[in-house]
Amino acid sequence: MKEQDQRQTRFQSKAQQCGICYNAIENQGILDSCSHSFCSDCIKKWSNIENTCPLCKQKFTQIESKWKRVHYKSHKISKRKCKQNKIYVKDKSQSQKEDQLNVLLEILIEFILADIND
Repeated sequence: MKEQDQRQTRFQSKAQQCGICYNAIENQGILDSCSHSFCSDCIKKWSNIENTCPLCKQKFTQIESKWKRVHYKSHKISKRKCKQNKIYVKDKSQSQKEDQLNVLLEILIEFILADIND
């Protein structure tokens, strides 16, 4: 029975470890596509570069943030309900296409305006 308890403890501690910074998860950020969780700050920074899960590589479009507010009153700790936020993540391949289109539109507008002025 001890061996099973040790395995379960190891599994639980790994499950609570951020796959990006490898520290204990703080202010949990959960991906909509695969439900993997990371530190909210870590996955937000990751999503600025890539919108695929660092663990399983599934694309995600949303990060649900959960954190607990802790109050200290006369040496007692009371936890309130989890506060939740959702962050929507833009598909990086889509934003690159949009950037390219915007550049082309700017060139086209300059070309048209130059034609009108001549």
